[in-house]
Amino acid sequence: MGPETSETRAAMMDAVEVVMLRKGYGALTARNVAEAAGLKHQLVYYYFRTMDE
Repeated sequence: MGPETSETRAAMMDAVEVVMLRKGYGALTARNVAEAAGLKHQLVYYYFRTMDE
């Protein structure tokens, strides 16, 4: 993974934390994570094949 890829993945992981703290685990969706990270929701599936990852 290149630096840009690592930064994108890190931004998504930070967004996961934000969504979980604000809305709870039940609200953890690809769209919510992408919105919090300022990314397209398709990228969530690119980096994480399942929400369990």
